[in-house]
Amino acid sequence: LDRIRERKVDVEALEQAREGLLLTYAQGLESNADVADYYVSSLFELAENGGFVDEEEQLESLTPDAILDVGARAFAADRTVSLRDRRLYVTEIIAGSVLVAALAALYLPWRLYRSRPQARRAT
Repeated sequence: LDRIRERKVDVEALEQAREGLLLTYAQGLESNADVADYYVSSLFELAENGGFVDEEEQLESLTPDAILDVGARAFAADRTVSLRDRRLYVTEIIAGSVLVAALAALYLPWRLYRSRPQARRAT
C-alpha cells in the first residue's frame, strides 16, 4: 500500500497484473452456468447503463499511470484507518476474577446461613 500511495510500483508489474486479469476474463466463462451467473450478477449494469459493460475493453484501456492515480487516491494516508489491539487483557481478567471471588465470598456464607433450619437460629 505504501508503494501504491507513493506511486513507486513497478509499471511492468502493473502490466503483468492487468494481462493476468484479462486472461482470467478470457478463460473465466467456461460453462453455461458460468455465463448465466455472469449476466445475472451484471443485471445492475443493464439497468444503469442500458447495456452490459465490456470489462475487458475497460481493463485494456487502463494505463499504468491511471491505475497508480486511482490507487494513490484510494489509499491516501489521510484515508487510512489503523486498528490497535492488545495481545492479552490481563487487567480485565484479574479484575473479573477478583470480583467473582469477592461475590462468592459474600454469597456462599449468606446462602449457608439462610439454609439453616429455623430452630437452630432461635437458639
